[in-house]
Amino acid sequence: MTPGDPAGPPWRRLDPRMLVVGPLGSLGRLLPLVLILMITGGGADPARIGIAVAAAVVVVAAGVVRWRTTRYRITAERVELHTGWLRRQRRSVPRDRIRTVDLTARLLHRAFGLSVVQVGAASGSPLESAGLSLDAVSTAEADLLRRELLSRSPADAPV
Repeated sequence: MTPGDPAGPPWRRLDPRMLVVGPLGSLGRLLPLVLILMITGGGADPARIGIAVAAAVVVVAAGVVRWRTTRYRITAERVELHTGWLRRQRRSVPRDRIRTVDLTARLLHRAFGLSVVQVGAASGSPLESAGLSLDAVSTAEADLLRRELLSRSPADAPV
């Protein structure tokens, strides 16, 4: 099934506030490098400023591409996550294998009312990556997702 597939529940995007949170987080990690370039260069010559601006543009563009190419949906049987433009990744976790749903939020996420939903699942092998992560969904949506993914109807309960 593809993101445009009409069968099943609709595909959802991460919160648009991710367009601010993602690049700000990345720029924060690049700030020490930019400061070192400015300090060791003996001033702010146009080439160094150009490099810093180009790096900022690349980080913001990467954030936009990430938001545009990330989709998720929850069906009765699975949680599906599709990401990537150049390196596409399709993750799917069967609902009956879900063991944990953790909500986390770094300072920047909290400032914008966002959370990260980490779905942990039982896997058959210790080397196999189990679960998936939805970075930057609204806090209200994260709470709803957590309740939905952890709820089990009596028919789903093991006998």
